[in-house]
Amino acid sequence: TMSFDENKGLTIQRNQGPYRMVIVEFADFLCPHCRVAYPTLEAFAQGHPDVKLIFKPFPLDGKCNKDLKQQGDGLRCQLAASVFCAEQMGQKGWAAHHWIFDRQESIHSKSFDWIRDQLSQELKIDSKELQKCVDSDPINELIAATSKEGFTAKIPGTPAIFVNGKNLDRGYFLPVLQEVYNKISN
Repeated sequence: TMSFDENKGLTIQRNQGPYRMVIVEFADFLCPHCRVAYPTLEAFAQGHPDVKLIFKPFPLDGKCNKDLKQQGDGLRCQLAASVFCAEQMGQKGWAAHHWIFDRQESIHSKSFDWIRDQLSQELKIDSKELQKCVDSDPINELIAATSKEGFTAKIPGTPAIFVNGKNLDRGYFLPVLQEVYNKISN
């Protein structure tokens, strides 16, 4: 059983607890399976007031995820930073999360400047302030911390889903989530 810092990540919670299930998802914004997982996880959390969902970025890029051997171009890191910054700048982290995943295929080949400007325009946040935040040490330290949590948990890939601290294989499928929820409820 793993213990995760619930203050590091984006959270969906319908009340202040107690929670029957705490779902922690580690995901990369350019991972196709992560894109498929997010609507199910979000709908499940929204549909159960005793479930808390915590999204933790796990960029598959050694520029910000220091335990990875391969270096990337930094885009995955910048996308993760953008989501945390959108949350800080106006509690728009989930909107940024959705915007990025919903456009995953088209942004794969775009520059971060283009993505940042489009995201800023859509969310009505200042593009220059977003860039300043993305480049800031506290945001980059936060991404490093969520990545380190993923390595400590020995995640096998993304998305990696944990329920109440335990790795849940295929945890982004609704029947799997519902079965675990029912077992915990009994």
